[in-house]
Amino acid sequence: MACHYYFIASRALSRQGLILTQQHTFLWHDYETFGADPTRDRPCQFAALRTDAQLEPLGEPVTWFAQPADDYLPAPEACLITGITPQRALAEGEPEALFMQRVLQLMSEPGTCVVGYNSLSFDDEVTRFSAWRNLFDPYAREWQNGNSRFDLINVVRMAKALRPEGINWPENEQGRASFRLEHLTAANGIEHSAAHDAMADVNATLALARLLRSAQPKLFDWALKLRDKRFVQAQLMPCFTTAFLHFGAEYGAERNCTALLVPLAIHPQQKGCIVCFDLNTEPDTLLAESSDRLLELMYLPEAQLGVNGKRPGLVQLKCNRVPMLAPVAILKTLPAARVAELLPQLDAMRRRMKVLQANRTLVEQKVAEIYRKERGQALCSEAESSLYNGGFLSSDDRQKLDGFRDGLFALASGGEPATAASTDLNRLKFSDERLADLCLRFKARNFSEMLTEAEHARWSNYRLQRLQHGADNRTLTLDTYFQALEALAVQHKMDAGKIEILEELKIYGEALVDEIEPEY
Repeated sequence: MACHYYFIASRALSRQGLILTQQHTFLWHDYETFGADPTRDRPCQFAALRTDAQLEPLGEPVTWFAQPADDYLPAPEACLITGITPQRALAEGEPEALFMQRVLQLMSEPGTCVVGYNSLSFDDEVTRFSAWRNLFDPYAREWQNGNSRFDLINVVRMAKALRPEGINWPENEQGRASFRLEHLTAANGIEHSAAHDAMADVNATLALARLLRSAQPKLFDWALKLRDKRFVQAQLMPCFTTAFLHFGAEYGAERNCTALLVPLAIHPQQKGCIVCFDLNTEPDTLLAESSDRLLELMYLPEAQLGVNGKRPGLVQLKCNRVPMLAPVAILKTLPAARVAELLPQLDAMRRRMKVLQANRTLVEQKVAEIYRKERGQALCSEAESSLYNGGFLSSDDRQKLDGFRDGLFALASGGEPATAASTDLNRLKFSDERLADLCLRFKARNFSEMLTEAEHARWSNYRLQRLQHGADNRTLTLDTYFQALEALAVQHKMDAGKIEILEELKIYGEALVDEIEPEY
């Protein structure tokens, strides 16, 4: 029996958005990295396969390795997962600057949609921060020349909630749906024997996409339209009138990764962001508390909630992050039992939406005050991790960075830079104070033979401090690196393969110590 609903229905679905043509291609990709933090850790392997709009292969797959720089320590746990040691990356890879140049050239081919599994949260961040660290534009490949990006994981979550037919859905130990790639491939007979190898993950993601597209073609096509931020925003306007479904890990498996949201306002400082209200939450906190108190509750640690208050239920939906959403009208197509499973508080949600509508002026005022005061990204003292701290670069700084980077590439290949001044750090003046450090470190990591005596001294001092004390208190030091190796050796003492990897990592760390003696 179909479910009847009482929210104001969405307008007829727009047929605009990014439509794939025969000229568009998908670039299925995956990174393996030396750590779990894409803002600070480095890639060690990249794999990619291009397909046409029908998901048929175009050309040959690629797998590339990146050499680790000698100011950086890999996380031993990451090496145990991937099986990639620094020694292997050094032997089979190339300097990170050349590695990223090739990656970005591949991603920047006109009409490319770069896609992965959980890529918006991880792989895309690896691309952005690695591009930034190597003086490339971190964003251009995402939108120039008709390009876009896409992430399969939330499409899978949406399919599980709305159109589960045609796919076998594995469960975790708690009996909840599991969206881990290796669990989904196993449940659906997809080859994935080398999980955490970049090329194996690419092939598994593509196979899962083919299965999903075959089982639910209309849902897959709808998801692709959501790559267009303008299309997304059009589905949410006007505010306060239309509830919609949103799918993501932030709502938890206990809620089927599903929320019913109502848009409240465009973010006062981020025009591509819509502030919404999660109708799973009572609006009393939002209405009763001051904006200062609401801002505090938004960031209060979970352990301090409860007797200290409740979250206000505000959600920021960023239109350029390909959010998976669906109009509330789709509930009419689902069996009543399924609607009750997805939204057990549906009657209460209707009431909450009416309360918000009745208090629209107050809610709009609160939202405006909260998000004008909202804390920004945590400031990073490390230039390489500060991508989101300083805003977009000026065109003059961007031009100087490009000239510096391309000039060093030219010199390394026996050519000449466009001008002598373009590669002279003493003559380059940037308006963004982060860039001088970025340029020196880029040169040292990738073209160390070109360092002047003064530059070499600055780099050696920086490298010593980083290896001894870390960066932003969030990277490994030599001491914590060796401590981690000792602990993992005890934990995995019966696993000969892992012990071999840990021994290689110990040798690598000892070689770095030898290089910086007697300072260490």
